[in-house]
Amino acid sequence: MFDIVLCQRDFQEIKECFGDSGKFEIHEFSGDSQLRAYLNDNKTVLLITTKSSVKPDLFNLFEMPKKGNCEYYYLSKLNLDRDELEACEKFFPDVRDISVCADYYSASGVFYIDQIDPVGMPNFSKEIMPVLKRYFKDSDYKEALFLDRDGVLNIDHSYVHKIEELELVSGAYEFLLDDYNKTRLKIVLTNQSGVSKGKFEYTDVEKFNSALNESLHHLIDAFYIAPFEFLKGVGQYKYHSLLRKPHPGMLLEACFDFAVDLKKSYMVGDKQSDQLNFPLLETIHLKNRYPLEGVKYLANNFAEVLKFAKTLPNKTN
Repeated sequence: MFDIVLCQRDFQEIKECFGDSGKFEIHEFSGDSQLRAYLNDNKTVLLITTKSSVKPDLFNLFEMPKKGNCEYYYLSKLNLDRDELEACEKFFPDVRDISVCADYYSASGVFYIDQIDPVGMPNFSKEIMPVLKRYFKDSDYKEALFLDRDGVLNIDHSYVHKIEELELVSGAYEFLLDDYNKTRLKIVLTNQSGVSKGKFEYTDVEKFNSALNESLHHLIDAFYIAPFEFLKGVGQYKYHSLLRKPHPGMLLEACFDFAVDLKKSYMVGDKQSDQLNFPLLETIHLKNRYPLEGVKYLANNFAEVLKFAKTLPNKTN
């Protein structure tokens, strides 16, 4: 994605973490003439500006597709403070109501917005900016297994939330323990619209997740939850959220917390929405109760999931 990381800030940290990687050059910013010289040499430049203290995930950004010879990434990690939101609108000039997705900004990364659809949902381009809580060393990055919850780990009884309804999907535990998966981070990304629809509480989801992980002998490293739904939702969770799959918010939450090598990771789900709108990460669908016409990888069981996983591009055996 870029040849040079040009630092107005964080130069020493980035040099320490990536100086020996050989992936890209790292230089401290000295002025516009320096930048022009790189551009005249047909270099692709990632400029980390002083506009924000957010730390970009250089490891995964390097692998992401991007055209052009100079990208000015004015990274901003927003929160719910109205003054900050309004101050940062200049970085997202096409956004008319940036607060509709403030949960995403406060939780994970930054992306450029193309336009807003008639009901206020941002349509965003591929320039998604994964960010980190701190810079990780190149050698810290690990492969991960991302998982949907209901229908993949536990039987989907529809809006399942009671611990007494917990029943593992046949073969799920053994799948997590397989040699191909055992050293991977194991991270669950689960839409739970039942919360927004008033069918159960957010705390019910947390309790169920805890019980599920106990039944899996605590093999799951983290759970991320999207309790939002707009059309049928009620109360505080009734709004468009970029955490809700197939949007990649939960994925980027995980990448904020963990050093995840996305190119060598994969997702397993049983719904169309489990194909996340994010480059680098492939999804293998496990055949279940939902229609899955046209998906790229469709497995009848976990043995077939593993067969597909081992043949994915860029994945290790």
